[in-house]
Order: sequence, then structure tokens, then C-alpha cells
Amino acid sequence: MTNMIGVVRMQWGTMRRHPWTVVCILLCIVGVLELAVRHAELPKALAYLGAMLACAFIVDLFARWFPTQWDFPVRRPQRETALAVGIELLAIVLMILLFVVFQLNNLSTAWKIASLPAFAIIFPIALPLILLKRKYRPVELGIRFNAMSWVFLPVLLVTAATAYLAAPEDFTLGSLLASEGVVGALVTGVITAGLSEEFVRMVLQTRLGAYLRNPAIGWFIATLIWAFLHSPKWYADSGDLYESLMGAVRIVPLGLLWGYITHRTKSLLPATLVHGFNVWGLQNF
Repeated sequence: MTNMIGVVRMQWGTMRRHPWTVVCILLCIVGVLELAVRHAELPKALAYLGAMLACAFIVDLFARWFPTQWDFPVRRPQRETALAVGIELLAIVLMILLFVVFQLNNLSTAWKIASLPAFAIIFPIALPLILLKRKYRPVELGIRFNAMSWVFLPVLLVTAATAYLAAPEDFTLGSLLASEGVVGALVTGVITAGLSEEFVRMVLQTRLGAYLRNPAIGWFIATLIWAFLHSPKWYADSGDLYESLMGAVRIVPLGLLWGYITHRTKSLLPATLVHGFNVWGLQNF
């Protein structure tokens, strides 16, 4: 009980120190609720937001039980921020060109092969290679597992249980395993989506936080960039610009949770696992 009260006090103090970040998050929540009302999915949206809040509380509770003094080193904040943000903005431009302008799915095999170098930017192949070349060790890039990393288990339990209770029709684990098998699901979820996207988020939020001297706003901006990176593909699929942009707003709370897990655990692996097993569709409406 004492730990829980301490978490509440800590969270309240953090919100008071970062009022503009709180305002930005609240605006995103308003956007999520507006989209939910538009799609007649308000109960599901409330369950989704409630699960994110509960998971953030669990993460902070674990941080009290298993504190870590280690942090992500950022040696050249200005240069590394420019590098990371520049690569991700280029990734958004490439996504627009590939999926909206040239309609990748309709291109010939030869053109698809010719476009492969662009995916070294869209999927973060170039970024980790550059950082490794700059003498960052894998452990300094979050490839480490500590006691607090086990927080991924209760977070998965809360999100899965909430999805099953609030929207059982969207609980997609069974269909995913049936179509891709266990190995395919692990590769698609944990490596292709989880590890690549969480690596980008970690680099963005740590570099932006160091450069701006404000980890909270760096965390929020990193999540926005990550969220809107999805919009070009969604627009290419649907042709609805409003839904594609608001779809990015809809996943911001989820991205904030994943980024917060990385920030608190000082490890890339817990958020990667949570992201990789995020197959319940709770955020989709």
C-alpha cells in the first residue's frame, strides 16, 4: 500500500513538472475519444485508455521495487538528434512516395526490388549501423535485461485481459497463430515490428530528451513521429486522409506506454516483447 501511494505521489509530481507534455497527452486523448465516438466504439476506447493508465502505474510500481541507476548514454545530443529525426522524417517521405505516389503494391517486381534500399531507412537498418560505427556498444543501445524488465509480463496480462473482456471479437492471437505459426508470429511481431520500431523510439526519445533537456517532451515527440510514420500506408490502403491521420493519434497512448517502459526499465527488450505480442487489437477502432 505504501508503494502504491508513493507511485501516485511520484506521478502527480511528474505531471506538475511537465505541464505542457500533460496538455499534449490530453489533446491526444480527446482525439482518441472523438474517433471512438465517430466509430461508435467509445466503451472500447475507454477500456484501451484505462489499460494504458493501469500499465503505466504497474511500470512505476516495478520501478520502485527494482530501481536501476543505469541510463542510456547520449554522447553528442545535437548531432545524434539531427541524425535520428532526419532519418525518420526521410522515412515518412519515402513511405509517402512508395505507398501513396507510386503505389508499391501495384509496381512490377523489378521496381519493388529497386525500392529495397528505401527500406533500410523505413525499417531502421541504417540507424543502428551508424550508432554502432560510432562506438556504441549493444548494451548502450538497450540490449540488456534487468530485474525490472520482467514488467513486460503484467503489462501483457493487463492488455490481453482488457482486450478479451472489452473486445473479444478483435482478439486476434488465434488467427495469427493459425496463419503464421508460432515462429512466423514471433518473427513478424517481435523482430519485424517490435524490435525495429522500439529501437527507433528509444533513439528518438533519448536523443531528443538530451538535446531539449526535457525527457518528457522528447518522449512525446518521439511517439508522435513513430505514430505518423504509419499514416502513409494507411492512407494508401483506405484513401481517407482524416482517418489515416487520426489513426496515428489513436495509437499515441499505446506508443507512449511502450516508450515509457523503455525509459523506466532502461532496456529495449521489455517494450519489444510487449509490442511484439500486441495482437489483441485493443487500440483498433
